Order: sequence, then structure tokens, then C-alpha cells
Amino acid sequence: MPTGAHPNPTPVANSTRVRLTGEFDVATAARMLAGVAETFGREQCRTVEVDCSQVSFIDCAALGQLLRLRSAAETDGRRLVVCDPSPPVRRLVALTGTDHLICPSGARPGPRVGR
Repeated sequence: MPTGAHPNPTPVANSTRVRLTGEFDVATAARMLAGVAETFGREQCRTVEVDCSQVSFIDCAALGQLLRLRSAAETDGRRLVVCDPSPPVRRLVALTGTDHLICPSGARPGPRVGR
């Protein structure tokens, strides 16, 4: 599956799920997150669920952009959560201690490493 962001409206009112696929890094993050940011542009969309189950690689630059987008969403009274994190995503959020910021309790981000 090619790298990208694929919006898929969910049946839940005011919520949209966007699936990220492939490598999510400094070279692809801006393009991939543009789709997520565009989803927030819809007035009725209050929550964006970012499905990371198909992310094969993620680096700190991409995670940083995801966290900035989350912060901007919260400032606007909206919510961004990571759902179904792949093993590389679980590992990075555990290593950086950011799992509590972007992964809801049901997303199983994995154990914290080195704590």
C-alpha cells in the first residue's frame, strides 16, 4: 500500500477516521498530515481518529508534527487521537513518553521503555 493519508468518514457523528499508511517520516509527514488537517477543516468534525495500523515506519519529526497538530486541534476545541498504532508507532510513543498524549487508553500503545 502506498504511503499516504486516506480519510474514511466513520458512522459516528462529528468524527472522522483517517488512515495513515507506509513510512511516516520527515519526508512524508507534512503531506500525510495535510489530509488530517483538512479533515479538521470540516465544521462538523470535532474528532479525528488517526488510524496508524498500517504505518511501517515513524520518526521523531513525524511524531512532532502529529503532536503539534493535536495541540492546534485542542486549542480549537477539537480532538485528535491515534487509533490502532502499529508496532513502530507503539514503540516510538513509548520511548518518547507521549503515549498518554495521543493514544486513548483503548489504543494499547505498549509498555513504556526505560522507565
